Amino acid sequence: MKRLSLPKPRHHPNKVGRPSFLKNDVQSELVLRLAASGARKSEIARMMAIAPPTLRKHFDEELRRGAFLANAVVARTMLRIATDINHPKVFEAARFWLEHRAGWYPPGSVCRRCGEAIRSRSSF
Repeated sequence: MKRLSLPKPRHHPNKVGRPSFLKNDVQSELVLRLAASGARKSEIARMMAIAPPTLRKHFDEELRRGAFLANAVVARTMLRIATDINHPKVFEAARFWLEHRAGWYPPGSVCRRCGEAIRSRSSF
């Protein structure tokens, strides 16, 4: 029976443990795009075949930029809908924008997570 051999390590033969992760530009771009599309960190790490802590250690900037880009695209879309009087969802978009971006909530609003009354900056 033929025995399978493991691939040669990518690090110095006297070093012990796993080889260090080597980041490249293609991986950076992939992480940025996946984060911008809303993929979770655990999904991105699984796709790249690395542990989540390794992903966070080497791609922290890409993860943060990707999340910012996703939020910016959604905010731009919501603002466009909220300011288009002819759009069928103008009221819902305007209310969402005011609640989540401007901190305005109707009087008597309750937090969905904790059940406490929301004190808004202003109300409509």
